[in-house]
Amino acid sequence: MSDEITEEELAELEDFEDLAAASSGKKKLMVIAGIVVVLCNVAWAAVFFMSDSGGAEAANTPEGEEVAKSDTPEEKEESKEEPAGEDEEASTKKKTKRGAPGPMYKLDPFVVNLDEPRGSHYLRVSIDLEVKEEASLAKVDESLVVIRDSFISVLSSKRLSDLKRPRDKDALRDELLDLTRDTVGDSDIKGVYFTEFLTQ
Repeated sequence: MSDEITEEELAELEDFEDLAAASSGKKKLMVIAGIVVVLCNVAWAAVFFMSDSGGAEAANTPEGEEVAKSDTPEEKEESKEEPAGEDEEASTKKKTKRGAPGPMYKLDPFVVNLDEPRGSHYLRVSIDLEVKEEASLAKVDESLVVIRDSFISVLSSKRLSDLKRPRDKDALRDELLDLTRDTVGDSDIKGVYFTEFLTQ
C-alpha cells in the first residue's frame, strides 16, 4: 500500500471539508437565530410589564383612594385659565363624579326660530330629563305642558352667537335645569341633557 493520496481520496477529503464548513456555518446561524429569539422575548416581556405597571398600581391602591398623577401641560393650562373668583359650587360640580344615572324622561324634540333680526336661523334640540326616582317621572308628566312652554320661551330668546361655545351650551343647560326644578321640584330633577343640538 502506498502512502500517497490518490485523486479520489483527495476529492473525498475536499468534499468532507466542504461539508464540515457548511455544517459549522449552519451551527453559527442556529446560534444567532437562538440569540435573536431570546432577545425578542426579553424585549416583549419588558414592554408587557412596563405597560401593565399602571394597571397594577391602580389595582394595589386601597378602595376610595385615587392614584396621584402629575398634571399634563393641557391640565396646567386649564387651571391657569380659570378665573380666580369662580364660584366654588360650580367648580365642585365639575369635579365631583356622578353616580349611576337615574330614570330618564325623554322630551319630544324642540324646533324654534332663534332671536335673529331676519329670523333666518333656527335651533333643533332634543332633551332628556334625569329624575331622582321612578315616582318623579309622574311629576314631570303632570308638568309637561309648563316645562315645554318655558323651554320654548328660553330657547327662542337665544341668538346663534349665544350657542356657539361649549360653555354657552352649559349655561343654557343650567338655565333649563333651574326652570325644570322650579316647575317640578328641586329634589325630583337631577339633570338636563342634550341628546341632539343643531343650529342653522
